[in-house]
Amino acid sequence: MACFFVGVGLITYGAGALWRAANITTWLKVQGKVLKSTLGEVLIPGRYGGYTEYYPVVQFEYWSPSGHFVSNKFTISPRDYRNADRTEVQQSLTRFPVGATTEVYVCPKDHRLAVLCPEVSARRRSQYHAALVGGVLVSAISVWVALNAAP
Repeated sequence: MACFFVGVGLITYGAGALWRAANITTWLKVQGKVLKSTLGEVLIPGRYGGYTEYYPVVQFEYWSPSGHFVSNKFTISPRDYRNADRTEVQQSLTRFPVGATTEVYVCPKDHRLAVLCPEVSARRRSQYHAALVGGVLVSAISVWVALNAAP
């Protein structure tokens, strides 16, 4: 029966993450200005050597009903847009040149929390879907095994 609870946990994680991601598109939309747009990189250590992942670093300012703020949150999920392909990340930064006016999504409950990119990446979304589907399968199989177990 422990597998059932693992499945429920996966369902909760996947569905919750997808729900939170979809909710961001309903946040308050305001105009902001890009202050800095660069490529960040982090070395990911591995057993047989590491590799480098790249990510967008965009600092922006925006004005909300409660004041003026500066943020560098590209998306709500911190590691979402990391990629081993430097060119792909550089291309995503072309949407945010320094000095450009851009749409900013501001959390209605805390105007200090804002992001430039409201949607999760396709890679992250597929991980959430996999958790959701995997959770359903694990839970269903554990229930089937429990119902068909010999008395």
